[in-house]
Amino acid sequence: MGAVNLDLLPKPKFTKVTDKQKKKPTRRSSRHQDDIDETRPAEPETAPAEPFQRPNNHYLRHVEPTEQELFDMVEYDMDEQDEIWLDMLNAERKQENLGQVPCSLFENIIDKLEKEWFDLVKQLPKHTEEETASPEDSACAICDDGECENSNAIVFCDGCNLAVHQDCYGVPYIPEGQWLCRKCMVSPDKPVSCVFCPNEGGAFKQTNTNKWGHLLCAIWIPEVGVSNSVYMEPIDNIEAVPKSRWKLTCYICKKRHGACIQCDNKHCFTAFHVTCARWARLCMRMKSLGSHYDSVVLKAYCDKHTPREYREEVDVERCVYAAQRLLDPKAARNRDRAANGTLIPRRRHVDEFLQDHHTPASAMAFATSSSYNGDHDDDDDDAYDSNTDARDQKSGRKSHKKQHSHPQQSLTPLSPSVKAARAHQHHYSAGAPIAPDYILNRLEAICFRHYSYLRKKPQLLATICRYWSLKREARRGAPLLKRLHLEPWTASSSQMKQTEVEKAHRANAIMTLRSDLERIRLLSEQVQKREKQKLERLRRQKEYIEMVLYPVEYVVKQVINELIDMDKKELFLHPVTPDIAPDYFQIITQPMSFMDIIRKFHAHDYTSLDDVEKDLSLIWANSMTYNRSETTYYKLAQRMKEHAQELMAKAR
Repeated sequence: MGAVNLDLLPKPKFTKVTDKQKKKPTRRSSRHQDDIDETRPAEPETAPAEPFQRPNNHYLRHVEPTEQELFDMVEYDMDEQDEIWLDMLNAERKQENLGQVPCSLFENIIDKLEKEWFDLVKQLPKHTEEETASPEDSACAICDDGECENSNAIVFCDGCNLAVHQDCYGVPYIPEGQWLCRKCMVSPDKPVSCVFCPNEGGAFKQTNTNKWGHLLCAIWIPEVGVSNSVYMEPIDNIEAVPKSRWKLTCYICKKRHGACIQCDNKHCFTAFHVTCARWARLCMRMKSLGSHYDSVVLKAYCDKHTPREYREEVDVERCVYAAQRLLDPKAARNRDRAANGTLIPRRRHVDEFLQDHHTPASAMAFATSSSYNGDHDDDDDDAYDSNTDARDQKSGRKSHKKQHSHPQQSLTPLSPSVKAARAHQHHYSAGAPIAPDYILNRLEAICFRHYSYLRKKPQLLATICRYWSLKREARRGAPLLKRLHLEPWTASSSQMKQTEVEKAHRANAIMTLRSDLERIRLLSEQVQKREKQKLERLRRQKEYIEMVLYPVEYVVKQVINELIDMDKKELFLHPVTPDIAPDYFQIITQPMSFMDIIRKFHAHDYTSLDDVEKDLSLIWANSMTYNRSETTYYKLAQRMKEHAQELMAKAR
């Protein structure tokens, strides 16, 4: 390797700086100085401020700024995008000799735009959705706790309004702008289903096999875990779940679907889905031993082995009974919902359903009511839905502290002063906001007081407003001021403008409106009670008339219901089709099923018990004629024949 010629190397350049020379201005101050128009008179130089020294005899005390100080304070700070756009704007204005726009004016305009727009939107009437809960009533969908801290806030999904804790769902930091849960981010349009339970909705996470599951189910099932405990995803170790767990049947929803957990009592083997247990208000205790769910002791109990202290606060047996009746797929009111896979109403707990009925007897009567005519059930469902929707807007949600109690004990609501609780409660519009002339006129009067050298001020203000609108649209409608996004309750420029007289008039109007609304509520409750009593009277009249006109149906209806319940696999419920048995109609000349008997009941074709007994005997005879004696159909028909003879003998 040859020698290096030092003369060919680049020479370093440097400049000596003496103490007498002025300090080089910062990038921000130089940017402000360069943007000032040469025609503007120079401002007098001020002496440099001396460094502040804290006194030794007392501490510093922070005083919260007033509303007027917050409104006058310029909180917006330009970024690189703003700087590039402002340079382009000043280049165009320089060609037309309209005056250069300084950065301080640009920041002041954007700041006042944000605050005026926030105040305008705040005064608009809000369109509340049917099931949107306020932050004070929202609890985490995973731990069911409404308490939070600044380091573990409750964040709200802007796609489905899901409320979860940061630590529970794996959100290390609160993002600026909108936040979407994993389901709304990956599959916003297509519904997903959990591999562990049949219930929809809730906090979903993807598994390592590219499927979906409730994070709540993954936490409670012993063999399942998460790969990353910080982000709480993906759900793994599904293959470690034993086959026996997949074969368990939930005693609440009566379904063998997914993986169930069992009662923590060592002598009890009752199985239930995690989401069904949460909805039915079973005792589910979480004792935290660390910061993540890996160190949490989980214990769940069925209604028979619920601890005494939990049973004193929650009527578990009543909740489970109502949940079983409400989730029964064979009930007339649940047939449509069962076909769509949405048996559980979109409520947090089943006791909200029980609150519609003031006594346990009425609740059980509603839950156990069944009829061949589905119109009555539809009426009950409508009444339940309307009452529950109205109650959701008024009642508080049950919450708990995750480290000390189970998920349904505490009744402490979120405090409005908790900053993190309201960080993501709003659904921002993704469209571009357009500032009205009212705001433009106010900004022109406020922001251009000391900039008389600028020309075409209305056009300049309109141009900056268009840029602000596009930037808000790029941020999906989120505010450009971080304080308005995280602490929206601190900005209230409308209240600072109100006088004491206006506040008194407003309070008086609110109290009058509240009293009128209370009267309307009482009147609507009385009307509702009256209509329920009228409906109940009509039902009883119908039953009495049917009992007199069709006594055979009144006597035999209980016999038919008991036989249908005995046919658990529904072998004789529906007629036999050629797809199931191609040669059936060649052997059987008079087919018969329970649905045929029900149709005859509706048509009032039966006039005696002998006609009903004849059709029942025809079902057993057809089954034993077509099937061999060793088949399940033949044996079941033989048992049901003997049982039907006993029931008909009692009916006679």
